[in-house]
Amino acid sequence: GVQAATFEYDPDPGKNAWTTKAPMPIPRDQAPAAVLDGEIVVAGGSTNCHCMARSETERYTPPPVLSIDKNDHVSVYRPGDILTYTITIKNPGPVSIAGAQVTDTPLSLASLTDVTWCRGQGCTRTTPGLLNDTLDIAAGETALYTLRARVRPEATGDIINDACVQFSGNAVCSLLD
Repeated sequence: GVQAATFEYDPDPGKNAWTTKAPMPIPRDQAPAAVLDGEIVVAGGSTNCHCMARSETERYTPPPVLSIDKNDHVSVYRPGDILTYTITIKNPGPVSIAGAQVTDTPLSLASLTDVTWCRGQGCTRTTPGLLNDTLDIAAGETALYTLRARVRPEATGDIINDACVQFSGNAVCSLLD
């Protein structure tokens, strides 16, 4: 039927539902839609029970989406060990994202010393301290960060941290322990 709203499916396991987005300027049904250069293009259609044909074409650019993943390949650290892990950020598109903020905050910072990070594949120039970087990432690109720290001799318990990327009012995080 004729709808005055656009809808978007959110596959997040916590939501797993359709959510209402911004209303369409012209409610319509039986309108063909296609993706063209990263935009959803809706052409024609009709209103009022197929009685009024529409000739307008509308374009909609979906909001950007980034993903973040962390991997350390080790499940147990002992005092004195060097902890090394990677953070991978992917931009599947359809648009480039400028000014994304990438952070990594160890929740057990008191258990670590000599914290450094670097950006890029096989990076050699490190930056001391916690990760806090501004990232411009093109559609289809992947950004890689490598973090290193030494586990303090007096450390006990789990080492837990939270890496996040914030962009366009959204935040995506990955918890690691």
